[in-house]
Amino acid sequence: MHIGELFETRVEDKIEPVIKVGETGDETKLAREIGSYVVTPMIENYLDDFLELYTDTFQQSQTEIGAWISGYFGSGKSHFAKIAALLAENRVLAGTSAAERFAARIPPDAPRRASIERSLKRLPQCDTSVLAFNLNTLADSKTRPLPQLLLSEYYKWLGYSTNFIYARVIEAELDREGKLGALHAAFERRARKSWSEAQKNPSFYSKAMSEAAVEVAPDVFPDVASVQQALDQAKQGELYNVGFLVEKILADLQRRREQRRRPQRLMLVLDESGQWIESDQGRLSQLQALIEEAAIRGQGQIWIVVTTHGDMGSILKEAQALQSDMKKIEGRFRFKFALTTENIEQVLADRLFRKTVAGRAKLQEDYAERGGVLRGLGELADTAQTLPACTADSFPVYYPFFPYQIHVIPDLVKALRSRGGRGEQLSGSTRTLLAITQDILRDGRRKYLQEPVGQLVSFDEVYHNLAGEGEVSPDVRTDLSRVRDKVPGCTEWTAPVAEVLYLLRELPYVPRTAANLARLLVRSVDDDLQIVLARVEPELDRLMKAKLVARNGDEFEFLTGERRTFEDEVSSTEEQQYRSRSERELGLRQRFIGTTAKPEWRSWFKIEEIPFEGQAFRFALWIDGVRVSAEAPVSIHIFTPLAGRALHEIESQSMREDAANAIFLVCGRINRFEEELARFLAMAEVIQRWKSDPRKSDDAKRLAHEHEGDSLEKLKKRILDHLREGLRTGNLVFRGSPRLIAIPASKATLFEALRAELVDYWKILYPNFPLMPVRIENEERAIKDALAGEPPSTRDAADLKLYDKAGKLDPNATLNSAIRVQLAAANRRGERLHGRALLEFFDNPPYGWNTNAVRVAVAAMVRAGMLKVIVGKRALQDPGDQVLWDELRLAKRFDKVELELVVVEVSLDGLSETKKFLMKELGLRKLDETPAALANAAGTLAADLAKQAETIRLWAETAGVTLPKVYEDGVLAWQQIIDQPEPNERVLKVHAGREVLSAGHKAIRHLTDFVTRYREQFREMDQLVKQLTAIEDHIPADHALRKFLDEHGTAVAHGTLTDADIWKQIAALFGQARAELPSFLAPWRDEARGALETALADIPAGLRRRNIDAGREAEFAGPVRQLLADLDRDRPPSAVIALPDLARRCVRTLELALDAAAQADEPRRGGGCGGGGGGGGIGPDDEVYEPEDDDTETPPRHRHVSTTTRIRTIEDWEALRDRLDSEIRRLLAEGFEVELDG
Repeated sequence: MHIGELFETRVEDKIEPVIKVGETGDETKLAREIGSYVVTPMIENYLDDFLELYTDTFQQSQTEIGAWISGYFGSGKSHFAKIAALLAENRVLAGTSAAERFAARIPPDAPRRASIERSLKRLPQCDTSVLAFNLNTLADSKTRPLPQLLLSEYYKWLGYSTNFIYARVIEAELDREGKLGALHAAFERRARKSWSEAQKNPSFYSKAMSEAAVEVAPDVFPDVASVQQALDQAKQGELYNVGFLVEKILADLQRRREQRRRPQRLMLVLDESGQWIESDQGRLSQLQALIEEAAIRGQGQIWIVVTTHGDMGSILKEAQALQSDMKKIEGRFRFKFALTTENIEQVLADRLFRKTVAGRAKLQEDYAERGGVLRGLGELADTAQTLPACTADSFPVYYPFFPYQIHVIPDLVKALRSRGGRGEQLSGSTRTLLAITQDILRDGRRKYLQEPVGQLVSFDEVYHNLAGEGEVSPDVRTDLSRVRDKVPGCTEWTAPVAEVLYLLRELPYVPRTAANLARLLVRSVDDDLQIVLARVEPELDRLMKAKLVARNGDEFEFLTGERRTFEDEVSSTEEQQYRSRSERELGLRQRFIGTTAKPEWRSWFKIEEIPFEGQAFRFALWIDGVRVSAEAPVSIHIFTPLAGRALHEIESQSMREDAANAIFLVCGRINRFEEELARFLAMAEVIQRWKSDPRKSDDAKRLAHEHEGDSLEKLKKRILDHLREGLRTGNLVFRGSPRLIAIPASKATLFEALRAELVDYWKILYPNFPLMPVRIENEERAIKDALAGEPPSTRDAADLKLYDKAGKLDPNATLNSAIRVQLAAANRRGERLHGRALLEFFDNPPYGWNTNAVRVAVAAMVRAGMLKVIVGKRALQDPGDQVLWDELRLAKRFDKVELELVVVEVSLDGLSETKKFLMKELGLRKLDETPAALANAAGTLAADLAKQAETIRLWAETAGVTLPKVYEDGVLAWQQIIDQPEPNERVLKVHAGREVLSAGHKAIRHLTDFVTRYREQFREMDQLVKQLTAIEDHIPADHALRKFLDEHGTAVAHGTLTDADIWKQIAALFGQARAELPSFLAPWRDEARGALETALADIPAGLRRRNIDAGREAEFAGPVRQLLADLDRDRPPSAVIALPDLARRCVRTLELALDAAAQADEPRRGGGCGGGGGGGGIGPDDEVYEPEDDDTETPPRHRHVSTTTRIRTIEDWEALRDRLDSEIRRLLAEGFEVELDG
C-alpha cells in the first residue's frame, strides 16, 4: 500500500491555505469554505456563544458589540471571522442558506449542537450586512485615519465613487434624498460609460460627474463651477470622524428598516487589526473611539469583529499611554476568542490527514508491531516543554508526520518571520501549517504519496519547503546551499543535518543534541535510532571542521554570518586566555565556587548541614583550598575535577593533627570538563565584550544576548552537571582512610546519598553527643524560664533535664555536672572561664552540644546561686537583672562574659526570716528559700515599687505636691535593694531593713491608690485651674470660681492635697466652679451676638448706600452669620471673653469689604470673620487647621494659620494685619503654639 492510498481526501488537490475575509463575491467558493469548515470543540463553543448573543440583540439593546479573535498565522482566525460573518449575514449560497450549510458541519455528537441550531434558526429574523476587509492592505492604511478608511470602504460597498470627496459631498447627500440612481444614470449618459467602469477611476471622468450633479440637483448646483466649489470647500473642513461614520451607518440601517420592516444590522470585520495597530497609540485610540461610538449609539445595530495575532492583552500592553482607556475597549468586546495550536491540529487532522478505515487499520497494525520503537523515534528527548507523544491514537492521525512535528512547525514559522524583522505581516504569503504539510506531501524532496507505507517525513523537508517560499533569509539559504562545496567529504546526509540544525535554532525548547538530530532525520518506521545517530555524528564533525557548526557541551549550533564571527572570537579567546590551568582555576573559582559572601557553589553542592541523632550540624566548607562558608568545628574539603589532587596526597594531609576534624572529598575525573569550562569562560567574556562594545551593531548585541540566554546557559548547566558527577564518582578521605563513593546515577538521590555517607563520620567525631542530643530553638524563652525559676515551657528545654523531680536544679545532671567540672578546673588554675571558651569546648568534638543549651544551663545555675556572671568588674547574680538577661541571651555578649563558681553565705535563720517578710509583703503563700529566689522576689517587689514611685514622682511634680517623709525613706530603702546585684548581699540587706522597707511599701501603695483613683478628676481640676488662671483678672473676689482657685492653690502649696479630708473639700468646690462657669461667661457671648446681629441688619442699607447689587447680600453676610452660628460652641474661657473683640473686628472687616467692593472694577468676595476674603483676612478658602479641644494633659498644642489673600489697597492690608494680630493673640492666650504658612 502506498502512502497516498491511506487518505480519505485527495491530498493532491490543493487546499486554499489562506482565507481572505474580503473575498465574498464567488458564491461557489464561499459555499465550499463553509462546507469544508472543521467544527472543533473550541470552535463549537466560540460560535455558540457568539450566535446566541448576536441573535439576542434582535430583540434587545446591547453595548457589548465586539468579537476579538486572536491566533498565530495559520491558526484559522480569518477563516473563523469569515464564517461568523457569513452566518450572521446568512446569505443564500448556490441555492442553500449559509446557516443550513453550516448546520451540516456540526458533529452529530457535539454537546452544543442543539444550542447552535436554535441560534441558526433565529438568523432569518434580521437582515445583516457584512463589510469585511484587511485593514493592513488598504491603500494608505497607516497614514489615513480609521474613520476615513472605514467610510471610504463603506461608500464603495454602497456603490459610491472611489473619489472620497465626491462620495462624501455629492453621492451621500443625493442618496439620502433618493436620487443616487438618477445621478449615476445621468453620468452614464454623459460619459457613455457604465458607472461600474468609471467608479474605479473617477478622476478621469470628473467633468461628467460634475455635470451629472448639476443635472440631478440644479437647485443646489446651478453649474459645474458650483460643484467644483463645493468639493474644494469640503476639502478645507472635516469630512470624516467616528461620529459621522456611525451616524451615516445608523441612518442607512434605519432607512432599510423602514423599507423592509425588520431589524437591520451591519457587521464590520476588520482583519489583521493587530498589524494595523502595531504599537501606535493613536491607532488604538481611534479603534477605541469607534468601538465606544458604535456601542453607545448603535446599541447592538453595529457589530465589530477584529482579528489579531496577539491576544487583546498583548495588543493593549504595547500602548501603555492609553491605559486609562483600556478597560473601555475590553468591556465592549464581549468575546475574546483565542485560536490555539491544538485547534489547528484538529482541523489539519480532519481536512488533510483523515484516513480511510483501511488506512487507519494498517497504521494501527504497524504501531502495534513497533510501538516501542516508534515512541523512541517519534519523541524528542529532554525538551523544555511537553510535546505531543507518539501514541497508538496519535500516530495514525498525523502519519507520515510524527505528532511533535505538527506541533512545532507553527512555532518554527513564527520564529523565522520574527527573526526576519517581518513579525507576522503579509498574511497572504504566510506559510500555514496546512499549506506546509500538504506541499511536503505533494511536492517534497521525496514523492511521499507514491512511497510505501512505513516511510516518514524527515524534518529537512520542512526546511526545503520554507526555504522555497522565502521564509528563510537569503544569507542562510546561500550558506546551506553551499554546504556540499565547503565541507570536505560531504555525503547525502551532510546538508540535511545542517538544515535541521539550523531550524532547531528557532526552537529553543528542543535541545540540539546529536540524538535529537537523529530523531528529526528518521525516514522510516524501520530505522534504528543508533544507526541514524551513527550517520549524524560524523556529519557534525565534518561541519565543525568546516567551521559551519559549533559545539556547546552536548549541543550543536549551525553558524551563519555574525554567528560565525562570534564563534571565531570565542575560539580565539579560549586559545589565548584559557589555555593555562591557572586561568581556568581562577574562572572556576569566580563563576562556580565563589566566596562566603557570594556562595556560587550552592548551585551544584546542595549540602549545608549533616543530620545526626535528630539534629542538624553545620560544617565549614572548603573548595579547592579556599573556605567558602562560615567557620565550624568540623570542615569538609572538596577538590573539584580541575584541582588535580592525587588521592595519596589527600590521605597524607588528612593524617595531620590540624585535620583531625576534617573530611576530604576528592571528585572523580570528568571527561571534557576542562575543555567545556574553558569554552564557557571564553564565551562569557566574548558576550560581555560584545554587549558593552559601542562599535558593535544592534544585531551583534542581540546575538550576544541570545547566546547569553541560550548557549552560555546550557554550557553552565553542563559544567554544573560535571561537578555533581565528580561528587558522585569521587572518594571520601578521613584521618588517612579513603572510601569510594558509590552513589546511583539518579540526580534525585545524589545529595541524600552523600549525606548518608558523611553521617558515618559524625558518629566518630561526636561520640558524646548522644548524652545531650538537644537543640534549643527558642533560647531566649528557655533562658528566661531558667532565670525566672519557671518550669521549662518548651519541649526542647525540658529535654535538658536540668532539674530534679522537686523542681530544684540538679547539680548532677549531665549538662550541669559537665559545666561545673569545667568551671572548677578553671578555678583550680586561678582562671575565670570566658563564655566563648565554654561554648567552644562543648560545641567541638567529641561533644557537639548545642551552645544555646549551655547558655540555658548557665542561666539555671545562676538562679540557683551556683555561679556568677562577671562583666567587667561587675558580678551578675540577680536572675531578674536585665543586664544579666542580655548577657545570657545575646550570643555575642555571652562570648565575652567571665564565669565563676560561688558559695552562698547566708544563715539559715536569715533566709527563713527574709522569706517570711517577703511572703507577707508580696502576699505570697509560697517562695523558694534560696538566695537567688529571695533576691529575685525582693528585686521584683523593689522594681514594682520603684515603678510606682516613679509614677507618683511624675504626678507630684506636675501637681506641685509635697510627698511625706515615710514615703521618701521607703523609696530610698527599696532603691538600695535594687542597687545590690549580689543575691546573697541583697538577702542580707532585706533582712536588716525590714521595718523601713515595710513602712515605705505601705506609703507607696497608699499614694499609688490615690493617683489611680483620682488621676482623671485631678487632671480635669488642673485643666480648669489653668483656664481660670488665664481670666483671673475678670473673676470677682466673692465668686465661687475665685474660692475654688484660692483653696486649691493653698492645698497644693502646703502639700496636703492628697489628704482625704482636704481632697474631699477641694473636689466639692471644683464641682461648684464647673457649674457656675457657663453663667459667668454668658455676658461676653451676648455682647458679641448683639454686635453681629446689628451688623447683619445693617447690610442691606450698606449695600444701597454704596450702590452695590442687593443680590450680593448673602456674599457679605455669610462670614458674619458663620461667626454668629459659631458663638455657642465649646471653647476655653479666655476665648469666650475675647468674643466681643472678635465680633467687632468682624464688623470692621465687613465694612472694609463693602467699601472695597464699591470701589473695585470687578466683583469681589465678601469679607470674612476670623476669615476674610476681599477685606483681607483669613477666609473660608484659607487653610486653618484647628485640632479639637482636648482637656487631657498633652504637650504644647499647635495651630497652623495659612492665608492666601490678594491685597489691593491699604485698607485691605490693615484689615489682614489686624485680623492676624487678633487671631494669633487669641491662640497664644489659649495655650497654643502658632505656625504661620505664607
